[in-house]
Amino acid sequence: MYQQETGEPCPREKPNPLELRADSLNNYAVSMLDLGREAEAVRYWQEALQADPAHLEANFNYGYYRWHKAELPGSEFLTQMQQLESTHGSNPEYWRLLGWVYLEQGYVEEVEEILQKRGVRDEALARAHRDPNRPIGREVRRFEGHTGWVNAVAFSPDGRYIASGSQDTAVRLWNTKTGKQRRQFRGHTSGVTAVAFSPNGYWIASAGGQDQTVRMWRASESSAIRTFWPHHWLVASVIFSPDGRYLLTAGGDKEARLWEVRTGKHLKSFVGHTDWVSSAVFSADGRFVATSSWDGSVRIWDAATGSEQKRFDLNTWRVYAVAFSPDGRYVLSGSDNPYFNDPKPLRLWDVESGEAKVFKGLDLGVNAVAFSPDGRYALSAGESGLRLWQVPAGREIRALKGHHGSVRSVVFSPDGRYAVSGGFDGTLHLWQVTGYGSCRVPYPTLSKSASCSK
Repeated sequence: MYQQETGEPCPREKPNPLELRADSLNNYAVSMLDLGREAEAVRYWQEALQADPAHLEANFNYGYYRWHKAELPGSEFLTQMQQLESTHGSNPEYWRLLGWVYLEQGYVEEVEEILQKRGVRDEALARAHRDPNRPIGREVRRFEGHTGWVNAVAFSPDGRYIASGSQDTAVRLWNTKTGKQRRQFRGHTSGVTAVAFSPNGYWIASAGGQDQTVRMWRASESSAIRTFWPHHWLVASVIFSPDGRYLLTAGGDKEARLWEVRTGKHLKSFVGHTDWVSSAVFSADGRFVATSSWDGSVRIWDAATGSEQKRFDLNTWRVYAVAFSPDGRYVLSGSDNPYFNDPKPLRLWDVESGEAKVFKGLDLGVNAVAFSPDGRYALSAGESGLRLWQVPAGREIRALKGHHGSVRSVVFSPDGRYAVSGGFDGTLHLWQVTGYGSCRVPYPTLSKSASCSK
């Protein structure tokens, strides 16, 4: 058309017919999405990618669509976009779209580099990057000192301190702001499997695993003030009740047990599991207890009577961790997948209905789980590393990378702005996790063909 109109050869490179077809299909998909016809939009995007697997806008649009539908993990979507660099690395539009993905996932430094070095001119992206409420997910500092893997971590109620328990038998207290060790607690004779602060922050409780003890320490001192022998075998878990009056323990003798803090008196047992009880937690109001077990089940109990209220069977080998959502509506479970044949190690259970939502994207076992204080997000720690999730959608927002090997424990700070994790590498990592859900990505995006026929 250009030559017909001007009598001169087209100055642009002749477009690839497959690219033009993919451009059209992508734009059709965008139109269908605008009309609410999602199934047709998906079909057009799939056809566009069949025509041109490296098509930029179709990869971005379809990937973003699947990510927000919790069909594609955020970490996998990011990897797919990064792999397009070999084809589109000289195109500023590629870097602009990648910059928006980085922004929504909280990669601050990567967005900064794209804006400064990649020729991107997008005032909306620059403005969103300058917003102090933008998503941020990054390692703040690392805590080193343990000589064995870190099985357990806990924040003090005011967030100023972190307690950790390690296979090296030590409990350590760290200053959150400086990363320096403040105190070390010695007394356990085997690896420490759990640590917990009392609600007033005065006490730390620790479980000694195979030494069969729970020890209570003054947070301001290094000597134990009380020692319990709560189970006939390994002690896997310990936590204070929300009012601080009780301790809840779980162990290898297939039971969870409730203890009075003031006297050390055993008050009741939660009996029903047929294998190790790996974790036991209170609901936020203290009325219920949730337990996970190597028998492949999660159970909900009445804290006052000890009676079983609900049972969720995972049909898996071992369940390692459980957590109540702050409103008590959900429990999140983390389980093993030793034979890689049941990729459902992270599940969200509706307590009332018993329905389970499988969080997609994990093939390996989950060792620990935690809810944010507002209940909108969750963290999983395990053989696949550390992942941040949106609740209840089950959407993996991103992976938080820093540990070498398995991540053993994780917890949010009381204000929800930070998280701390402990790993097989013997380190603790403090993460900033703020601003998620605050930015609006320009999605979907239309293809802009540089064709002389236009």
